[in-house]
Amino acid sequence: MKQFALLTVMTASLAFLVLSATAESKFILEPRHNNVSATRDQLQAAGARVLATYGSAHAVTISDAAREGFLHRTTVAGFDARELEDYIDTPKKRIDSRGRVRALLSQGPGLFILQFVAPLTPEWATIVNDAGLEGVESLHERAMIVVGTDAQVESIASHDWIQYAGPYLPEHKFAPFAPGQGEYVVMIADTSVTAGAIDDIERRIGGFLTRSSYHRMLTARFRSSFGLANSLLNERTCLASRRSFRRSPPMNGKHLHSRAQPQLLEETT
Repeated sequence: MKQFALLTVMTASLAFLVLSATAESKFILEPRHNNVSATRDQLQAAGARVLATYGSAHAVTISDAAREGFLHRTTVAGFDARELEDYIDTPKKRIDSRGRVRALLSQGPGLFILQFVAPLTPEWATIVNDAGLEGVESLHERAMIVVGTDAQVESIASHDWIQYAGPYLPEHKFAPFAPGQGEYVVMIADTSVTAGAIDDIERRIGGFLTRSSYHRMLTARFRSSFGLANSLLNERTCLASRRSFRRSPPMNGKHLHSRAQPQLLEETT
């Protein structure tokens, strides 16, 4: 196998940079050919810190000062580098997740956003699942909405592969945009810990006209005022509330996907 070309050996301390302390960039390194490879030790000796490995691909972080030289060497060695961004795109708002954010958590069961420092690995997924958190929807970049309790989120938030952990807030969600009395659609996390919340929402709006569930997501149609439909966004288990358009299919829950691990989320269910 063609080995990673090390043209310059940097100081060992570069391999242990802390994300929140130094300006850094993160990349997925993917070999262009089957005979191209690099070991974790070789990448660390070149100044990178390896965040995760996916077969022959690696997620690494490198200081901005060393970035240009490192990318040149990896290109010469036969790797393509794809930069990983530190933001999360929710339906209504982009969250800046630089600096290993720990958002203030609210109380009780509800929806939370988790972002990982690199594409989700099977090991990380196992820890998330073992904590009792259930994935509901994927978000760009490297993030997902999970349902659980504050204690469950707190139990994993200190792991160094968690980039961001915080509640899914009303300002992040799809919202009704056409005021007035009419038919609306609400999307609610549908798991064992949210059954009571679903019953409360149904009573509050006077009953659902139709309802269907798919992959931990309840999509229900109801008739109400704009104010009542909009107020459902404050419910911690509610993902979205919007006007009903019969031609539009319900937006169902998704698995989180990554280029490095295309079937990974099937392993996390």
